[in-house]
Amino acid sequence: MRELREHLEETWFCWIGGNEPGDVFYYRIQSPAIIVELDHHCGVFLDYSTPQRFHVHTVMRTPHGNDYGRAWVRQWQQANQQPAAQDLSSATYPGAEAGL
Repeated sequence: MRELREHLEETWFCWIGGNEPGDVFYYRIQSPAIIVELDHHCGVFLDYSTPQRFHVHTVMRTPHGNDYGRAWVRQWQQANQQPAAQDLSSATYPGAEAGL
């Protein structure tokens, strides 16, 4: 919550779709600290080509906290017998030079 408040001025909300009961829609809340999405999708392997309210995808990420990247770095360090890096931006893991 502290990080969300710190980035409140950089937080954006977008919406597309209907606003009546039963309508399909998409929304996204995005800031440097969080990404939240809800999306009613079209069928990928199902037999319909327009979004349906029973096919929903949700996402909540903390990109500022590198939610997926830190676990990958720890896994790589353990597999390669590297000491744990305090600064994850150092070049002790693949992709560091590219900012990944």
